[in-house]
Amino acid sequence: MFVDVVSFGAQAEAIAEHVAKGRQVAVTGRLSYQQWEADDGSKRSKHEVVANQVDFLSRPAGNGSEPAPAYAAGEEPY
Repeated sequence: MFVDVVSFGAQAEAIAEHVAKGRQVAVTGRLSYQQWEADDGSKRSKHEVVANQVDFLSRPAGNGSEPAPAYAAGEEPY
């Protein structure tokens, strides 16, 4: 199952700047569930987390091995 994460404002801008495929994050927020009917008449639904806080845990390794250690926001890695 995939769960979308929704964020707004400055938090969303910071996430867009720093998140990439393989980046580990911890998300705190509320769970939201939506249902709708698609144009073809089929029923659709999804879960998403409306984020209150997103913490960057580690960056993906450049060579496909273990992820690089985490660092605090605004801090230069290494």
